[in-house]
Amino acid sequence: MKKLLFIFLSTFFLIIIIELFFRTFILVVSKEIDVFKYGIDKNVKIDVKYLSKLEIDIINLNPHLGPLIQNQDKKTNNPSRILVIGGSTSYGKNCSNKTSYTDFLQRNFQNVYFENAAGNGYSSEVSLRWIIKKFQNSQNYKAVIWANKVNENRVIYRGINYRNYNKMKYEFINSPKSDFIIFLKSIDKTLETKLSFYLIFKKTLLKLNNRRTKDRFFTKPPSQDDFKNAALNYRLNTIDAINISNNLNIEFIILHLLDNPSKRYDLLNNLLKKEVIFIKKKFPNIKYIDLNKYRESIKDEYFCDEIHQTDDGNKFTAKILYEELQKLDQNIFN
Repeated sequence: MKKLLFIFLSTFFLIIIIELFFRTFILVVSKEIDVFKYGIDKNVKIDVKYLSKLEIDIINLNPHLGPLIQNQDKKTNNPSRILVIGGSTSYGKNCSNKTSYTDFLQRNFQNVYFENAAGNGYSSEVSLRWIIKKFQNSQNYKAVIWANKVNENRVIYRGINYRNYNKMKYEFINSPKSDFIIFLKSIDKTLETKLSFYLIFKKTLLKLNNRRTKDRFFTKPPSQDDFKNAALNYRLNTIDAINISNNLNIEFIILHLLDNPSKRYDLLNNLLKKEVIFIKKKFPNIKYIDLNKYRESIKDEYFCDEIHQTDDGNKFTAKILYEELQKLDQNIFN
């Protein structure tokens, strides 16, 4: 009995020591003291962009707009800041090149600073968290470029574990329904949301094995209802982001990036375009830029895979996006 108690206590204190080490490490990297609230405050999330490059940040998801509005009143005389938010195509650096279209776009503007807050795998749900985090700071944001599209299918594999479940009451595809698998997943989810070292360990293993969410882990392929509700989830997240931006008098721009002409796009892609039409009717003040109206000028060499862009692709995207932004508010884009 004493031996079992000793093993238990030793394991418990070892976990505490490891966890403190990892949280201190994240504090040094992110410079965010809120890392010590992780697992206690459900609004505090750890976002691992690139572990190998030590790109780790803490997102404090504040559901109230009051502090955001107060902080935004503290304007500065810095150049206009444009927040670019989206997935890996906006983040860039996914081909042999180390660039994003925002790098080339920046060269065309002297009085505008494009802050690239996109990340690999980001969907509208993660992007919304980042908008809240960024607006909590006293930055002089004039506009948001909301470039979410490709990763909106990720919610399809999350069961009820997504932000808008209480609004939608829709259960997406989840793991096989055996009691043992459900038990293991509940333990995995608990550890991931409570222990920073487990979260980083899990993401490292997934990265090393190149195993993002794959259909083989699930019992059935997505249905039309799954795709329709994934599009609805995008709508709800986007509307929340627009409301926050409108309350702060920040211009909101929905951007649909280039589609690879060699890729066959699915039902979700078309549903998202319909959702943007709905959103545009609800919020006539927002801007919508679909770069695919330049489809005839798109070349295969602009892509290194189905989604990500080469240097030439980033330069082309920056060129046509610059032309589109010039048609908007000249008090911002000059």
